[in-house]
Amino acid sequence: MERTTLANQRTLLAYIRTAVSFFGAGIALVKVIDIPSFIAIGWVFMIASPLLLAFGFFAYQESKRRVKESLQRLAEDIENK
Repeated sequence: MERTTLANQRTLLAYIRTAVSFFGAGIALVKVIDIPSFIAIGWVFMIASPLLLAFGFFAYQESKRRVKESLQRLAEDIENK
């Protein structure tokens, strides 16, 4: 189960890294390039960044809850034998 917990934490960190990258790319597109389509894409990136972060956090919490439930069931099974 420790490997599962560590994998879950790595996945959360990947979501955080991606959200920060999206935000940085969005700022770069809006501030540096004067082409309207790139500015629009930059805004989409900046809006998607917190949404991606929220999704990653909720997925982390859900996975953490499932691991905890699995551990409890395993402990109950061992206890009942």
